[in-house]
Amino acid sequence: MTLGKLYVTITAFMFLAQSATVLKAQEINENNFALYTRQQGLSHNNVLSISQDSTGYLWVATSFGLNRFNGNNFLQFHSSRDSSSLPTEYISNLVWLNRHDLAAFTTNGLYVTDTRNGETRNLLVPYDDKQYQYKFNNILAVKANSAGDIFIVTRSGFYHFDEHYHLLFRYDYYTRDQVARTPFAFGRNLLSIDDHNFLVVTSVGLYHYNCESKKFKRMTEADCPQISAFINYPGTEYEFYQQKPGCFLIMAPDSNRLIYADIANNKITSTHIPFQSARNEFDYRSVLVSVNDTLMYLTGNVSGFYKLTLDPVTRNIQFHPKKYFAFYTCSYLFEDRDNNLWIATNKGLLRQGSSQSMIRQIAVPSFIQDSFPNAVIDDIYATDKRIYVATRGKSGLLIFNKESFQFLNRLSFENFTRSPNSIYAVESARDTTLFVGTYGPLFSLNMKNNHLTEMSLEKWNKEESWIADLCKARDKNIWVASDNIYKYDAATNKVSVVLNREDVADKIQWAARIREDASGNIWVAGHGLLRYNVGLKKIDRVLDSFPYIRMP
Repeated sequence: MTLGKLYVTITAFMFLAQSATVLKAQEINENNFALYTRQQGLSHNNVLSISQDSTGYLWVATSFGLNRFNGNNFLQFHSSRDSSSLPTEYISNLVWLNRHDLAAFTTNGLYVTDTRNGETRNLLVPYDDKQYQYKFNNILAVKANSAGDIFIVTRSGFYHFDEHYHLLFRYDYYTRDQVARTPFAFGRNLLSIDDHNFLVVTSVGLYHYNCESKKFKRMTEADCPQISAFINYPGTEYEFYQQKPGCFLIMAPDSNRLIYADIANNKITSTHIPFQSARNEFDYRSVLVSVNDTLMYLTGNVSGFYKLTLDPVTRNIQFHPKKYFAFYTCSYLFEDRDNNLWIATNKGLLRQGSSQSMIRQIAVPSFIQDSFPNAVIDDIYATDKRIYVATRGKSGLLIFNKESFQFLNRLSFENFTRSPNSIYAVESARDTTLFVGTYGPLFSLNMKNNHLTEMSLEKWNKEESWIADLCKARDKNIWVASDNIYKYDAATNKVSVVLNREDVADKIQWAARIREDASGNIWVAGHGLLRYNVGLKKIDRVLDSFPYIRMP
């Protein structure tokens, strides 16, 4: 989201949360949660994971650094020139390798902290061509067993290290010829069957690994008969979650079934998810958090979370239909040793306990929420009288009154090419014209009469291309990031190709973001960065490594 456009209006467009939730048989109102943000010393408001060490310190992973909280103050850990510091600032998850070693997932390796003495190190999957080593180190899942061995799934494959971080086994899905130009997407998840056997969930199917024999192969019924019914994955798109070693929750979104598999006790039960479509609410982004043997929480793929209870005798799961904290993106939940609930959200860290509300809540109309439960705001543009809200989740472009925040209108794109009702960016072209970048074409919106016009772009792939980002330069020209890089010339009112898709693909694979720097040059971000020099009219710089990252 473009912060310069947003500023004071950011909190005005949050989906209305339910007034109360029930956790552990208690009525809990959102106003009874304290919110910790950057104002209280947190390194970033987007919190992704939480854990607590043996001395009681709370560890908090964010989009920008790792934090240790003593109950009063946050101590921040960041990437620096120190070779044992964080390899990157973005931390997606935390997991314990043993009682004292805490591992943080990054896109450039595993960062391990000894919480007893503060010693740190980075565990990297090695690759001889250092230019592409980063592609092997996007950490997706990690497990450790009683022997101290570490098992890692990344986008490139599966890797087994011993307790001294020596690589014992590796499986690379991609060949050497594919490494340079192929986007990696092999690994997805890792689940423990027992101390020696693991279920590896990948984009091409389920695999089984035995750490004693070091045998990695496609899973068969003999490897784990209790889950043989799900071996056709990804032919059927199940979602796999782990309650504890040997106990899985398997979601079949198309049939709204939730299966509980207790491998050790050979017990399989099933329950119905009480929604019209579970697929709209849960996917690979959802996280299962087990508080104890009978209480679990499952986060939504976009917002909120749900409570699940397990009957310890029958192994039947009860799925409670109420959505908690529906107006937050909830990445993780954690119950500390004092039985306080902590929630990792995109607005900061929530702790159970009385606190004055720091967020102003303004309701999006209920019919929008009901019709588009997965709507997420991506960008905002404000005029003197109106605010235009770009959303993903097929909810289109929402229009509000700037002074009263009254909802005025929803613009739908369903009658245009590929029905691109997910909107990624909005930018003003002229006083009465707004450019709208969609999961499909670029549109021009007449803000006087709300008339939409699909814009024609040179070398545009009508079947596959979309608009990833828009950037308005100081000279009023608008840069468009897509397969090709386009420039709208404000003087001539024409759009032309500046960089073709081959120029982009050879250097950064694809364009995801586009921005102007202080010198007026244009930077495009994808798998790396390139700079287009507007004076020389060519790419004059490509970055595939960064000073504080020890991996290209």
